[in-house]
Amino acid sequence: MLFGRRFPFYTKLVYHYDSQAGFLFGLYQGSVLCFLAVVARKIGSSSLQIALITSALFWGALLSLFWAHLSSSRRKMPFVFWPKVIARGLMLLMFFVTGSFFYCCLVLLSYILEGMGNPAYGGIMKEVYPERKRAEAMGYVRTFMYGAMMLATLLFGFLLDHFGKESFRYLFPLGSLFGIGAVLSFRRIRIRREKISLRHKFQPLTLSPDLFKKRRFLLLELSLFSIGFGSLLTMPVYIILLVDYLKLSNFIIGTLSFSFSLFALAGYFFWGRYVGEKEPLSALRISFLLISLLPLLYTFKSLGPLFLAVAFHGIALSAWDLGSYNYIVGIARREEVQNFMGLHYTLMGIRGIIAPFVGVKLMGKIGLENTFLVSFVLAIIGFFVLTRLKHVQNNLPG
Repeated sequence: MLFGRRFPFYTKLVYHYDSQAGFLFGLYQGSVLCFLAVVARKIGSSSLQIALITSALFWGALLSLFWAHLSSSRRKMPFVFWPKVIARGLMLLMFFVTGSFFYCCLVLLSYILEGMGNPAYGGIMKEVYPERKRAEAMGYVRTFMYGAMMLATLLFGFLLDHFGKESFRYLFPLGSLFGIGAVLSFRRIRIRREKISLRHKFQPLTLSPDLFKKRRFLLLELSLFSIGFGSLLTMPVYIILLVDYLKLSNFIIGTLSFSFSLFALAGYFFWGRYVGEKEPLSALRISFLLISLLPLLYTFKSLGPLFLAVAFHGIALSAWDLGSYNYIVGIARREEVQNFMGLHYTLMGIRGIIAPFVGVKLMGKIGLENTFLVSFVLAIIGFFVLTRLKHVQNNLPG
């Protein structure tokens, strides 16, 4: 696999299977996940159902603290493998969908199961990659993922248009096979000297005895919550903008996803090395500034600014992903990783479930443009909270 020579001998095989899984997941994301909300709108889903679908990703994250507790005292790989393979297998049932209600139920259940394995995945990344190489490896894996996603979005966007709005019943099950293949490849990773904690009472808010560590984590989560809430409340509004206002075809929407993937691919390639060699907070600051521009570009309601927005979004998302992930994993000891990641995903779930419904309500009350402006204000607040985190880190004892 490309870039394998940059890693120590004992991590090359891990990187090979991880990259393979990333590439296959990119095909799954580009063929299925990128089109779920758009197809839902085109088969007659209401605004509230669109909000439910755009928030579905986060329903599984809501129980992350509990999943983190369960997986911390057991082998991690089964907690990643079984929920995710079942979640992606549910997309095979799209063949039997006849209306928007069943469609929404399948999407929601799939995402709930998908989220079960995320805390354990964080623990696996801590175990299998050296500290200084983790961000670089994750960056390369996501480069493969978004490269595959670019190809799949263009192809499946064209196929969905060509064969009509009912074609998702055949194309989504086909795409789900890539997702199942991805988790089968990831399962082949072997964790050497796996750290398994002793079974203990479920204490969801117990993170670490280190108060400075907890303060840094909570400040990071406060900044992520503000900007994340602002971004997520625009998700259903963005879908309505594409389908109802601009009336874009699936192929054009696929081209937007292609452009997003192209810049995300370049972003992961760059930020993987940057975060590994320098520090995550500067990557997060740049990410937040770019994200604050997205709702302003959406207000133009035209295709040119949308392409600029997806370019900024791709660069920003890659910095956000690698920056936040490696900052949290970096401050946590091996036995603490799942607790930190569990709370991280739980807070993500809370904002992800609430924000899209708030966005739909705001759009009905204050209009589409003003809803985007609310998102901009929340992004700026999140940026200033993040600058406070740098001040706290610079004043740590020792």
